Amino acid sequence: MVDTKKYRTGMVRCTSDHFSFFAQDYIFHFMLSNYKPFSHDNNHILESHTDGFIHGLTHDNHQIAIYAGNLKRAVLGCQTLNTDLYLVRVGNCIINPEESAITFDAIEFHGKNLARVFVPHALSFAAPAGDGQEVLTYKDDQLEYHFEANGIQYTLAVYSTPHRMVGIKGSCLSNEDIYLRLSFSKTLTIADLNKHYRMVCTLLSIMTFRSRVDFDSVTLLSRNERYAGAYDQEWNVYKKSLPESCKKGSHFCLTFEDLGDSVQKLLKIIFSSEDRKPSYSMGFIPETDADVLRFDGDKIKSICAGLECEIDFCDIEEAEETAAIKALAKEVSNLVKAHRSGPTPLSAKSYEKIFSNIKHWGMALSDNVIELYHKHRIAMDIICGQISACVTDEDIESFVKYRNDISHGNYRITDERIIKTAYVLARLVYCCLLTRIGLKESQIEKFCKMKIGN
Repeated sequence: MVDTKKYRTGMVRCTSDHFSFFAQDYIFHFMLSNYKPFSHDNNHILESHTDGFIHGLTHDNHQIAIYAGNLKRAVLGCQTLNTDLYLVRVGNCIINPEESAITFDAIEFHGKNLARVFVPHALSFAAPAGDGQEVLTYKDDQLEYHFEANGIQYTLAVYSTPHRMVGIKGSCLSNEDIYLRLSFSKTLTIADLNKHYRMVCTLLSIMTFRSRVDFDSVTLLSRNERYAGAYDQEWNVYKKSLPESCKKGSHFCLTFEDLGDSVQKLLKIIFSSEDRKPSYSMGFIPETDADVLRFDGDKIKSICAGLECEIDFCDIEEAEETAAIKALAKEVSNLVKAHRSGPTPLSAKSYEKIFSNIKHWGMALSDNVIELYHKHRIAMDIICGQISACVTDEDIESFVKYRNDISHGNYRITDERIIKTAYVLARLVYCCLLTRIGLKESQIEKFCKMKIGN
């Protein structure tokens, strides 16, 4: 995200010290405000607040908050900080700005790139009967989704805003500006910003099948106390990211209109993720257009991780052998517990490793993946047809064995069959996720023709 200004200057206060700063391209240079000779007893410390930010004031009186994590460094003349996030307050007429807490009730994302997941139609042309003159009409094209996660009620709204321009070169009216607003039932603090920014990027990454997500602008909003449903712009957010190079249009992406009410279920999955519990795993999504057909060991392991995650949520009939393995696992687990209570127990780490291994005893991963593959057989045939492939059960077994080998440091040569199987199974993860959020198989098969995994 590019700052609206080429550079920024100002002052920050840390403990009893004041530092001036010069910032450009997310690199901040902090300097002592008053010149002091360099010496070994220099005790001027640049330190972040408990919220992880350095707070200050620009020379044009805008409050600024610079993310620094748990920073505490001596400033010997000058100290440089390369950050990936800073905030600048919209207004500059605030009394005691350095004492103002940073809170927000909503985050608003803006950018033409949102057109890949939302087709703007706030403006439409109609030709009424009679003189045949076209009439331009406006309608509210906003879509709203409500969901709850971790005790917070969320509302995600996506909409377009027509833009009119009048100048000496002519006049024009466009409908390209698209906004996505995420609002909360309670006021959040600056400590919540990174998490929610990342969640929105995850949503768009899944919908576009590109992990690199950027915006033209991001703004923190506060509720307007006088007008219900209205918000005031409070802070401009600048998040460092690589510029997008994706050339996909909405016809190749999963749009909000495509997913319909299922968007709420997808949002709940993303926002309700808990530490060390299965939720979703999409680490194989390519960063750019050029990465779509590139497969290496890391991507293959990510595809397997996505399949293992989806298996936890799929209703796969348990085979007799699997039931026998689970019964054996229970016996072994009881034996290990008895050993742990015995006279010569192992270390806690050893028992943790053993129990972690036993927990995964059951149906072989390749057998589970084959079951999933056949559950979405028509969709998989469509995907296979796109690359002139025919993925068999033996190919899936070879793919899983390949992943197991490289995960344990064994050298393997990647051949065409492994790559084509990886391509298809990555799309299988998508099919499983779309099933989880309530899409019918006929819809999934339709999306496989153009929108999934391109």
